[in-house]
Amino acid sequence: MNIALFLGCLFSFGVRAAEPLDCYVCSGLRSVSDCHNVDLCPSGQVCYSERTVAGSGISYSMGCRPPQQCPSSSVVGRSVSKRAVCSECCNTDACNKRICEAPATTTVATTPYSGVCEDAAANCAGVKEFVCPDPILNTKCAKTCGLCLAAAASPSPTSLSTSSLPLLGVCVDEVVNCSSPILQTMICQSNVNARMYCRKSCNMCDQPAITPIYSSCGDLVSADNVCPSLQAELCVCADPELRMMCAHYCAGECAHKPTLTCHAVMSYLY
Repeated sequence: MNIALFLGCLFSFGVRAAEPLDCYVCSGLRSVSDCHNVDLCPSGQVCYSERTVAGSGISYSMGCRPPQQCPSSSVVGRSVSKRAVCSECCNTDACNKRICEAPATTTVATTPYSGVCEDAAANCAGVKEFVCPDPILNTKCAKTCGLCLAAAASPSPTSLSTSSLPLLGVCVDEVVNCSSPILQTMICQSNVNARMYCRKSCNMCDQPAITPIYSSCGDLVSADNVCPSLQAELCVCADPELRMMCAHYCAGECAHKPTLTCHAVMSYLY
């Protein structure tokens, strides 16, 4: 799938060349419904809403921004401890209270994990700064990245409403070569990642797709600093299977250019 076309379709919207917009402006909220402050935006700006996930949970920010910031706003300038899972813009008055609100379709049990939760990689502590924020790589460091409780959480069947579930649509893989052994291991073992990147190859066609997260230049990582870190620590561009996660970066197509100086310690992720 053409990733640039996908991102263009995902974030595209018309720009209203009329009077300034009234937009909801708030930050650090648990729900968009808690925002009641409306401000007049500078001329030419649009409304936006962003949902992020950090250690303290889900947080919402809303306000005004230039339309040029909308296509890549979900990936540019993020801290590694805070990940945007939704970033959308709209161009009508007070429209940003209706976007990025997480649908309440499941109830998750948060009982402590009783099984064995270990790191599959050899040196997770040394690479956790760029591994843990990434939804693909963090599955290899489940214990270090604090995923044990998340792995034990399970949706309650009685809380699902068939009327509120999204349509399944066409079942496709968002990533080329999802059938490769390393991507099967790193993606298919996670329900969320499987539905986000390799829904077809991971046999998740009976479950709704989740909007994929990519770097600003289209690579299969959640932030722009992940591929440079992977190259420096793991020589990702020299590995035929891991390279596909950072294909655009390794081809020199991103803002960060690949460096030949790296440490070939692939045992970190195997």
